[in-house]
Amino acid sequence: MNKFFSPKSVAVVGASHGKGKVGYEIFSNLILSGFSGEIYPINPKGGEILGIKCLTTILDCPKTPELAIIVVKNILVPQALEELGKIGTKNAIIISSGFKEIGIEGLELENKCLRIAKENNIRVIGPNCLGLIDTKTPLNASFAKQFPEKGKIAFISQSGALCTAILDWARKENIGFSKMISFGNKMDISEIELIEFLLDDYDTSVISLYLEGTKDGKRFVDVCQRAKKPIILYKAGKTEAGKRAISCHTGSLAGSEKTWKAVIEQVGIISAQSIDELFLLATGFANQMSPSGKKVAVITNAGGPGIIASDSLMARGIQLSYLSKETVMKLKKALPPSASFYNPVDVLGDSLSDRYEFALKTVIDDQGVDGIILILTPQAMTEIEKTARIVVENQKKAVFPVFMGGKEIEPAVSLFREYGMLNYSFPERAVCVLERMVNQKMPHFHKDFLEFSPDKERVARIFLRVQEEGRKELSEIEAYEVLEAYGVPFPETHFIRETSKLYEIENTLKYPVVLKIASPDILHKTDIGCVKFPINSPSELRKAYIDVICNAKEFAQGSRILGAVIQKMLSPSKELIIGLNKDPQFGHLLMVGLGGLYVEVLKDVAFRLLPICPDCAMDMLKELKSYPLLLGVRGEIGIDFNSVISAMEKVSKLAIDFPEIIQLDINPLKAYNNGCFVVDCKIIIE
Repeated sequence: MNKFFSPKSVAVVGASHGKGKVGYEIFSNLILSGFSGEIYPINPKGGEILGIKCLTTILDCPKTPELAIIVVKNILVPQALEELGKIGTKNAIIISSGFKEIGIEGLELENKCLRIAKENNIRVIGPNCLGLIDTKTPLNASFAKQFPEKGKIAFISQSGALCTAILDWARKENIGFSKMISFGNKMDISEIELIEFLLDDYDTSVISLYLEGTKDGKRFVDVCQRAKKPIILYKAGKTEAGKRAISCHTGSLAGSEKTWKAVIEQVGIISAQSIDELFLLATGFANQMSPSGKKVAVITNAGGPGIIASDSLMARGIQLSYLSKETVMKLKKALPPSASFYNPVDVLGDSLSDRYEFALKTVIDDQGVDGIILILTPQAMTEIEKTARIVVENQKKAVFPVFMGGKEIEPAVSLFREYGMLNYSFPERAVCVLERMVNQKMPHFHKDFLEFSPDKERVARIFLRVQEEGRKELSEIEAYEVLEAYGVPFPETHFIRETSKLYEIENTLKYPVVLKIASPDILHKTDIGCVKFPINSPSELRKAYIDVICNAKEFAQGSRILGAVIQKMLSPSKELIIGLNKDPQFGHLLMVGLGGLYVEVLKDVAFRLLPICPDCAMDMLKELKSYPLLLGVRGEIGIDFNSVISAMEKVSKLAIDFPEIIQLDINPLKAYNNGCFVVDCKIIIE
């Protein structure tokens, strides 16, 4: 991978004589970037480009190029790869478009190129990409108009046009990059290999990423979990319209939003909600000291911005720290009587740099303060540059400078930049970075798994029988047998195929009981009168059986009716849902949430990739908006979290042992203060 970013020689296959053409601009960029290696322009017409003689064919290269940039018509790319293979080039960037992003014909051509590349051991970035830039080498192997300043941020993008826009914006904002990589259709090299490379790149301290989809979800997770530097992601395709646009753009699978949310939560990726936020966070993480905790003080010379900062902090769950009595007394002695000595500390609009300096040093020394937002608005007497220098010189704790304004504050912004610091133009932007820093989660490594011995053979026999019968969905009784094999608790249950079985057991049951139809085709049984309770006697049981069978035949015509299920009626409880869903990119996800009748309305659920451990399961439950209800309110007793977590772990283990499970729904799981029980379960297998 190093040869892509620091090659000793580069061939431009399709270098053009015409200014404004992609082949010309890439060749020109290579020279203008200051690349010191050998450059071979390849053009069948020969001649010279920018004073360098063209070679008419790849085979004429005097030495084997360590990197080739291919800028020819899509139908000529296979030939170019074959010739590069003959001369031993092992790294290629295919700029050319017209591959899988245009449909089936393009996909076939892309697959042909991939086959040739693999046969010749050539690694490929692209096709349909802008290329890449390395500011250290230096190397501009792209047709971007701008070459960025050196910096600590690497930007990986599936969109080349976004790169060009960001480069132009970054020059205006004086933001530097270590590397910028557009990888397009990722025929061969994907974001996964690029992230893996950048994790070990000394020149990169923050990885920022615009991603439309990933080809190998499990490997993506594995690589990101090993990260020891921030990975900040803007995931495109959050809406159906966005997913359709992605399909046309790079032919990628966008993946479901719930899956990506689970991935981001689990592997410690920092999620950006906009491109603006992506680079705000990237520049913040690259240049800003991180607070040691969530207790923040605000120092300001203006009441309004101080209030804005306070509101923004509280909205994001960050505490305004309580200043110690000693700190407040020091401030009272030195600041004007009309100043605010509490948090936010208002040093007033006529504050000069010395007043700012005293307030900052005093608040920094307070043991109850983890970080400081220092706000300055330019008044007629404000010493902007002197105050900025005070901020630069007092960095024992994380100080987030918010110098608000435009032209007036430029000297301060330049000073901050000189010392590798960032100025935040508004309080909300500082709070955004601060909150992500203090809430940044480390990758979740699983530990302390539940140890138990399920009856795998029993489940395997059930699944085999279902598959041999040409079915995908298990009957309700089969589903209960699977749960029983894995120790997931459910109430006493009987399956009734015919009335003779009903008469056989009716006097042995412990009433009251519940009776419900057994049908894989009827999802909302209650809505059509196919669930009857409470049933308190054998006579009521017989009548209920006839009623649910008749209702099913009348209101769910054509549905398969297997009989009925009788269960011991449980007392009222909190109702949860536990589910499994198999994602094509990432594999199984476990879901937990508020269940029963409300799951489809409230959609209060959390997802995680498998496997899960007890800590991860508890995090999922805490993520629910209904978590306070599970704890118990107004004297209610909370649920037995350990039993619910145990059920979640057992379902997780079931999916790992049997990857053919496509979907599993336990709804409801009735949760009590001393256990939990499955009341209904649906399992679908491949």
